[in-house]
Amino acid sequence: AIPHSRLGRDGFGGTPSRVPLTNHTRGSKAITVKGLMVKSLRALCETVPGAADFLPETYLVTPGEASDAAERAALLRTPRTEDECWICKPTGGAHGVGIEICRDARDALRAVDASHRS
Repeated sequence: AIPHSRLGRDGFGGTPSRVPLTNHTRGSKAITVKGLMVKSLRALCETVPGAADFLPETYLVTPGEASDAAERAALLRTPRTEDECWICKPTGGAHGVGIEICRDARDALRAVDASHRS
C-alpha cells in the first residue's frame, strides 16, 4: 500500500513535479459503488440548482425485494417517451457483466427480478 501522503496534492494523485502514483482516492466509494452513487447523485440534485437537469434518472431496485416498493413505484410513474431507454446494472463489481438495456420501466423491473432468479 502507498501511504496517503505520497499520493500527491490533496491525495488526488499528482503534483506539479510528480506523476500520480494511483488513480484511487479516499472516499471514492461514494461514486464507484452503485448504491452509494445513487445516494450521492440524489444529494447533489437536492443541493445544486440545475443538477437534476443533466443527471440521468436513477433508481435503486434490488432483485426480488419488496423493501424497495417506493423505488419501484417511482420508476413505474416515470412518463413514457418514444426514445426511452433504461440501463440495468448489477451491483457487486460485475465489471460490465449482466448489464441489460430495456425499452421501458416495466421491462427494466422484469430484467432486474429475472437476474435474481438466474
